[in-house]
Amino acid sequence: MSSTALTDDRRQRIGAIPPRFSERVRQGRYRDAAYLDEQGCLVFHSEETYARYVESIGKRPGELNAIWVDEHGLHFRYSDDVLTSQEIAELEEAKRDLVAGKGAPWSQLRKELSLGE
Repeated sequence: MSSTALTDDRRQRIGAIPPRFSERVRQGRYRDAAYLDEQGCLVFHSEETYARYVESIGKRPGELNAIWVDEHGLHFRYSDDVLTSQEIAELEEAKRDLVAGKGAPWSQLRKELSLGE
């Protein structure tokens, strides 16, 4: 078996690959979109391509073994974080406060966070 062939275990970990990406692999243009690393993770060269892949699969990012690498070599994946109802309420309250002009001045925040003047 070649090193680029997917084992059943690797297929399980990355999930079904949408036809658009499968076609690129068959045509040998997969490096334009993504590649499979040694651990079976699908690695994309751009966030845009990664986002299209995640959206086309229809699963949460944490359920996929896929990442994208930026121009500095940092690895990223989208979060599965779901806000609780309390967090949503707190964010809404903060937005209302900002609209009403109740935000703290930057100088006050810098002092409170010990960031100096």
